[in-house]
Amino acid sequence: MSGKSYYKIVSVLRQIGFNFYSMSPEEAALSDSRVIITTKEEAKIIGKSDLLFDTDIHKYPSIFKARIIKKLDFDDDANLLLIGIDPGNRIGIFAFYRGYELESTVCNSIDSAINIVVNFLYSIESKKKLVRIGDGNPTVANIIVKGLKQRFGGSMKIELVNEYGTSRYSVSNSSWRRDQDSAKKIALRVGRAI
Repeated sequence: MSGKSYYKIVSVLRQIGFNFYSMSPEEAALSDSRVIITTKEEAKIIGKSDLLFDTDIHKYPSIFKARIIKKLDFDDDANLLLIGIDPGNRIGIFAFYRGYELESTVCNSIDSAINIVVNFLYSIESKKKLVRIGDGNPTVANIIVKGLKQRFGGSMKIELVNEYGTSRYSVSNSSWRRDQDSAKKIALRVGRAI
């Protein structure tokens, strides 16, 4: 494997918080690991069909993380992509996939928030997809809803969530962290379908 490919794989695995073992292609061929990440050239040596490739690494590392989680988790009842959005001047986004925390981020623009959510919804395979948006800033929430409905029509399940109390009792003094925490709480609250 080229040093560049190896560095790319290792960097993303560290960024998304996965422990891993480095193996030669020959060792990987004998391994019973559920997830093997390699290059297309080395795949011929490994000789297995269910591999992930360095070229699968998306510009959003969380999408690659979702692909790994899918390979590790065989429980189809947990096959849910759940996204919580805390609308405001800063937009908190929190995503769960198959019960695992996938992404926690804050955006400074509505367009960038919509783009992140749209990328998750298009790129992550899941039987059930649900977006929950807080109602604390109705103007921003409505713009996000319209943006998602323009791209997905009525096929996307969206709920509007009463976000009262989601910003309180945050363990962090950082406003960015509070927005992420609020988005997580919104994701876990049942809302009203819109």
